[in-house]
Amino acid sequence: MATDQPSRQATRSPVLRTLRAAAIAAMICCAGAGRAEAQSLQIGPGDRLAVTVFGQPEMSGEFLVGDDGMIVFPLIGEVAVADATLGEIQKRFVEQLKDGFIVNPAVTVRIVELRPVYVVGDVRAPGSYPFRFGASVMSAVALAGGFGAQDQPAAAARTELILADERVRVLEGKLGALVLKLARLHAQRDDAPFDPPRPDGMTPTEYLPALERERGALTADSRALAQELALLRQQKPRIEAEKQALEVQRQSEQVQLNLIREHISGFTQLMAQGYARRYTGIELQREEARNTGNIARLNADMARLDLALIETELRIQTATNTYRRRILAEVEDTMAKIAEIRASLPSAREILAARLQQSGSIADRADQKRSIAIIRRHKGETFTTAAQGTTPVRPGDIVEVRIEPANAEVRGIGPITMRDSVPPPP
Repeated sequence: MATDQPSRQATRSPVLRTLRAAAIAAMICCAGAGRAEAQSLQIGPGDRLAVTVFGQPEMSGEFLVGDDGMIVFPLIGEVAVADATLGEIQKRFVEQLKDGFIVNPAVTVRIVELRPVYVVGDVRAPGSYPFRFGASVMSAVALAGGFGAQDQPAAAARTELILADERVRVLEGKLGALVLKLARLHAQRDDAPFDPPRPDGMTPTEYLPALERERGALTADSRALAQELALLRQQKPRIEAEKQALEVQRQSEQVQLNLIREHISGFTQLMAQGYARRYTGIELQREEARNTGNIARLNADMARLDLALIETELRIQTATNTYRRRILAEVEDTMAKIAEIRASLPSAREILAARLQQSGSIADRADQKRSIAIIRRHKGETFTTAAQGTTPVRPGDIVEVRIEPANAEVRGIGPITMRDSVPPPP
């Protein structure tokens, strides 16, 4: 056993040295060719660009290309950048800014971060890796630790498979729960029934508790709003009753005022004839003034109650609007979380598939042959092509390494240009 270990290491060391040398050579080539390649590279969803408008710092910044191939820019809104080079994107910004915003704008566009390269299949560390200009299939495999997993114990491979499977299940469970929450929020927003179907990828044991939670949240929110509105609406009858009581008092005071004024009119005639004393007339005038003041106070109290009714209506409307604004904010937040999980799920599933393949083929692969394929999206379509170690990779590519069956005939495949099955960039 002591003599077998050095011989195995000696057998693998040339392969590892070759992979490391390929990675170093790719990085050296990047330094010289990176700038020219960046200018001809087509931008895609997931790339991050830095846009600088000279003399307009508030309009400059970094922007992420969305799934629809757009970036949202101040003033001009959405700008289509997918499948365009940096020069073409710069011209689009200049043309749109000149259209009524800035006279002779000076715009520069550069790449901040590109989509990663995904390496899956028969490699030591499947996953996503940052793209580097000049990268090839061999350098991508080198970043993933090289071919195969001969030295990985079966227990470790099983652990990684369980973790990958758990991550996919957690993401799918979260996605299903968020989909149910979004359906509940839509039901609250539209005052519609809440009876959503089971989301895809969600098991019945996950669906039923999540559904009950959302129904409970819907009931609690609706009940809280109904109670708040009921308390506010209960104030209106009380205010109306107070108004009616004040109106009765005002009418009574008005009747008394009319009687006093009639008495004053008759008393004035008696005073003119000398049949009444002036002191009694003054008392009647005081009584008239007191009744007039009471009527004015009652009118003011009724106006205050009218204002209280208006304020109650406003508070009812404010409570309803606040409830709906909160629902809309939760809808936007939930949709953003759903989009984030949906963006993470494909890579998690690819890693799981790689772990499954890796876990099922840990046995000795020294004599087995491998095939490499590049999976690439271009203008909304997916293309797959066979590749060799020298085949260049581009941002967003999936490099898939597969084990050929033991009895399969291995065909020699020459260096492949992307013209054969993947459209080249312009």
